[in-house]
Amino acid sequence: MYTSQSSPKLLEQLNGDIHYQLFCGVRIDPMYPLTDYKLWTTCFQNFPAD
Repeated sequence: MYTSQSSPKLLEQLNGDIHYQLFCGVRIDPMYPLTDYKLWTTCFQNFPAD
């Protein structure tokens, strides 16, 4: 929601951009990128809307 990107696009950015990873506090191994964008959608639904 912070970047106004869809879940698939956010996952693509997170897998390929170390700056996104540092901002989010995660480290993703390039050999094992995240692939399930539906997980992000589920997580976002648990945050209250402003």
